[in-house]
Amino acid sequence: MSARFHITIWPGAQIPVPPVSAGGEVELLDADGSKGGPFLVIEGGREPRVPPEELYLREIQELDVEDVGEFAAFTAKYGRLGASGWGEVPGLYGNLLHSRVRNQIDKKRDSYFDSYEGDLFLWSTHDLIPLEEIALHVHLLRDLTRVWEYHKGLLSFDDVVSSWENRLWYILRPEPELTPEEEAEQEQAYRRALEEEDGIGEEERALRVRRFLEEQTQPIIDRPEEPADLYMFLHEFLAAGLSDFHARPIIYKVQDDGTSVEFLEERPQVSLYGALCLQLANHIVEEAVYHKCEKCGRLFVRQRGGAKFGQHRMKSVLYCSPECARAKAQQEYRKNKSQATRYAKEGLSVEAIAAKMDRDMEQVRKWIKPREAK
Repeated sequence: MSARFHITIWPGAQIPVPPVSAGGEVELLDADGSKGGPFLVIEGGREPRVPPEELYLREIQELDVEDVGEFAAFTAKYGRLGASGWGEVPGLYGNLLHSRVRNQIDKKRDSYFDSYEGDLFLWSTHDLIPLEEIALHVHLLRDLTRVWEYHKGLLSFDDVVSSWENRLWYILRPEPELTPEEEAEQEQAYRRALEEEDGIGEEERALRVRRFLEEQTQPIIDRPEEPADLYMFLHEFLAAGLSDFHARPIIYKVQDDGTSVEFLEERPQVSLYGALCLQLANHIVEEAVYHKCEKCGRLFVRQRGGAKFGQHRMKSVLYCSPECARAKAQQEYRKNKSQATRYAKEGLSVEAIAAKMDRDMEQVRKWIKPREAK
């Protein structure tokens, strides 16, 4: 009998999504990747903004991680995805895949600095953000969403695995132990391969050999092999993404002119990635149902942009936005008008057209106007 899983979020109540730092000018550097990029530099003008509802379910799902211009525009509009220092990735991943992927990205950043001909003091106030690092957070959000879709019966296990994107999750599964002779043979082959690489010191070589030997007895599995893996991934990575959200006092000081400024300015800054993890967690808390827009096919929970006073209908909603609803209505109008006009050209009367299309005669008259109605 297969295991069943139940998901809930402590403390069991939705948490309002806080503002994140967004806006400002975003500069794209080394777009062709010739110096280790592409990179983004976020300059001044940023301000706190609450991310749009369901951003993780809409724009994130559609973001083209290969389009550097689209990435830059997304960052300028919504903010940086992911905190500096990779603080929202589970710490237990620091010894294997996490550190390897991060080291690869850091080396590309260092390569850019080595070739930079300007004043290096600039980088003491501006952060050079590799697009590859931002893309990793996009992939994590998409995979987290897929796991929730699987849990709700919207995707099969094979659907999730075939679409798996992130490079940070893994699990170690032991295999039958090698004989001492087999271990020695593999170690020697790996050492010979390392000797052919330039620029590797003794300490780095010894570290790589040790990791290599560890992986022979506990190979890395970097894609889920069973449903339990999906829940392990959701548990570890969503928990890390939500780490900033805990109760704390926010104290404001009222100025003489009556305006308020935040008194404790050094409070932790919530990242866009953390805020979007919270959006997903809030949907898990309320057991939200994903709908598919009948116009654009996008997943959504509530129609965005059409509610007054923060109220939303969650049942019998067919479109993700008023724009899609209007576009669908216009599409249907043009279709019906074209059909009614064709019937009129064939000589059918208004009454006959109305009966054939199951519409009232007044509506048919509007469709075929200014053609003479019989």
